[in-house]
Amino acid sequence: MIRTPTLYRGYFRNMVDIKLSVAVFLLQICCSFAVDDSWFTELQRRMDTLEKQGVEQRAINLQQQEMLHEQDRQLAHTNNLVIELKEFIAAQTLELEKQRNATENLNEHMNKLSTLVVERDAEVKVLTAGIADLRAELEVTKVTNVKLSENASNKLKPDVSPFDETPSEILKTLNKDTPVQSNSKQTTVKIKASREDTLSFNSSLMNRQNRLVLNQEGPFAFHAVSDKHEIPHLQIDQSILFETVLLNIGGAYHSNHSLFIAETPGVYLFSVSILSFVNDRSEYTAALVKNGGNLALIYGHGDSGRHDQGSVTVVTQLKAGDEVWVKLLSSADDSIYGGRYTTFSGVMLYYL
Repeated sequence: MIRTPTLYRGYFRNMVDIKLSVAVFLLQICCSFAVDDSWFTELQRRMDTLEKQGVEQRAINLQQQEMLHEQDRQLAHTNNLVIELKEFIAAQTLELEKQRNATENLNEHMNKLSTLVVERDAEVKVLTAGIADLRAELEVTKVTNVKLSENASNKLKPDVSPFDETPSEILKTLNKDTPVQSNSKQTTVKIKASREDTLSFNSSLMNRQNRLVLNQEGPFAFHAVSDKHEIPHLQIDQSILFETVLLNIGGAYHSNHSLFIAETPGVYLFSVSILSFVNDRSEYTAALVKNGGNLALIYGHGDSGRHDQGSVTVVTQLKAGDEVWVKLLSSADDSIYGGRYTTFSGVMLYYL
């Protein structure tokens, strides 16, 4: 830490001036001693003046010392700020270095990913070209097989008499307003067409049989009833419970909520039958519901002194997760009759 010498130079300059003043004063005293006796008075005055100047000079020196101390404190504070700034710059430099390293690692990883994407794109193009080649070969194979099958059929077919035509073929011929040809080649062509129609019908029949519920996820069928004598105090939009399960193949019917949840997409048949209770206000309207929408409505009333049986049967298509249940639509706080007269059943016809 370097201290400026300006104040010290001023201090030394003042001391030299004082010494010169004293020397001049002494010279004047010597001269006045020879001339006048008033030298003592002048000496006293000069001493008072010098004392006053000394006091003023000491005050100035004190001020200069305080200024020096204040500059020392400011310089120390500045040095501390410089040290803190250096530490902050070092920390920021270290953080920037870490970020630079992370950026370099990220760029390297991105370059690797880009290279991998390019390689995968090349592999996809190769696979696509291979698939196209395989499809072309498959088409060629299909055409070849068809030609071979036709050749084999032509070689194995015997000459057929025109009287061997089936009634359906004769009917087709009459509908076309063309007489039956006796040429064996034309009859052979008709027989071939008939066989193709038969094969097409058999294929369609096999597809329909394959769509029956005899599949890996089925079949599904249920039958549930209410064994209670009375199901009282039903409210609007309340689900009607069929608590007794007599059949539940596939386990898609949930008796706790009387809810059927489709596990397999397909065509389903549902049937609902509800017997009204007998009293003055026994009139109800119920609905067979699919996912919140009404499929069909059921009505019955027992205010005539007799029970009334309402029923409905519906065929509908369901997706996996669709829900079907029965709820009351009107006649709040009314009752319906149980005793297995109130039933809910369903079966899957075939899957889609």
